[in-house]
Amino acid sequence: METTSSGITVQSNRLSTVINTLTQSLVLLYQAIAVVVFVGSLISAYAWLKNPFIGGFFEQTMVINESVTRQAGKQWALQTSGFRLGDRLVSVAGYPISDASDLRKILESLQAGQTVKVVMRTLDGDTKEADITLQHLAFIDQISYFVIPAFLSLVFLILSLWIFGLRRTEAAGRTFSVLTTSLSIAVGTLFDLYTSHYFSYVWTTAVALAGGALVGLGIVFPQEMRVLYRRPYLRWIGFAAAIVLTLNAFRVLYDFQNPIAYIVAWRDIYVFVGISGLFYFGTLTYRALFSLSPVVKNQARTILFGAVLAFGPMVAWLLYTSIKAKLAPAQSTPFNPLFFVPLIIFPVVNGYVILRFRLLRTDYWLRQGMVYSLLTIFVIAAYGLLVSGLGLIFSIAMPSNNPYLIGGLVFLIAVFLDPIRTWLQSLIDSIFFRGQRAYEERLPLCFRQPTGAIFSKRIDSALSGYD
Repeated sequence: METTSSGITVQSNRLSTVINTLTQSLVLLYQAIAVVVFVGSLISAYAWLKNPFIGGFFEQTMVINESVTRQAGKQWALQTSGFRLGDRLVSVAGYPISDASDLRKILESLQAGQTVKVVMRTLDGDTKEADITLQHLAFIDQISYFVIPAFLSLVFLILSLWIFGLRRTEAAGRTFSVLTTSLSIAVGTLFDLYTSHYFSYVWTTAVALAGGALVGLGIVFPQEMRVLYRRPYLRWIGFAAAIVLTLNAFRVLYDFQNPIAYIVAWRDIYVFVGISGLFYFGTLTYRALFSLSPVVKNQARTILFGAVLAFGPMVAWLLYTSIKAKLAPAQSTPFNPLFFVPLIIFPVVNGYVILRFRLLRTDYWLRQGMVYSLLTIFVIAAYGLLVSGLGLIFSIAMPSNNPYLIGGLVFLIAVFLDPIRTWLQSLIDSIFFRGQRAYEERLPLCFRQPTGAIFSKRIDSALSGYD
């Protein structure tokens, strides 16, 4: 019996090792794809922005997008002409348009300021024409739809590679890497989704996998659910649902016979991501309130706070637009790229939690960062007050680059820097890191006092103070 049990254990360990190695390879491959996609999206965006703007974004089936300009009180030219979501581009300047490459070739031959005839087929099946004056995409729209998403995509990608390097052998680390990689792709290729459409399939996959990763994180992090001990396959249930929804969307993504069929498929993915987010928040809330482990409670509360701030606006928008689309199909709510900005909170908070509980000196670096940040602020403020104060006292214009003022400030910094730094360190520790600081101060005493104890009674007495 013991031999049989030992053989089963060895086989189980081998299977677990194979699965871990395979999943690590898949995650690494996914990250490699994300790197290629990120670079490709930057190149395609640069090429697209060199061409004049026709006055609206289009989906992959050349259906006009519901996105709007971020310029207050203004509309894009196609929206001003009365076109709306679902209307399909037919021709520009007399040239027929079948896909994004046709539109790009035509715009490359035109210049901003030219007026061209645009023909659209409306949802009712009618053909509608409009004269559109070509312009360059406004700077604020470039910032909103391209620069901010590209920056966030890079942050997510770097974090994904970083966490994967630290925790690639753990299910939570791999799942978190999939989530951040998916966010990197989904955010970074948003501009391509509206313009060049090179990565529409990749974007669809990434959004669905983000939902699957949220379900996976809710199951395995910060503590694995007990049900996984008997049914370990449940950790993949979110990814299985994501793959099903992705394949369903692939069927209609480029269906030019029914150019708006993809909207329903994408809406199903949005609902899945929204529900996955609620599941993730729910599991974090449960662990923050009822977990028996203080460490898990601390982790859950920290992550929950960051997750609500980061994903709350996005999840609320996904659920709101999905419900509104069911109740009022004729009305649409354009997506605002600024919803992406709070997402930066999530990797920062999770990265802090992961590093802190891996016994790296994250608290130390955080304390030092706060101290020297405050010191920098104090030095700048002191110099500003010194310049302005002397100017008021002597009623003269005191230049900020005066060498005597700079020399005097350097002297004051040399004299008072260390006392002020010590005071700030104590203040920050007493407010934010009281427990950690007390632990660090008391730990050496725990080992130093018993060392000087010769007799057993004195050793017992020394140790009794730390029971």
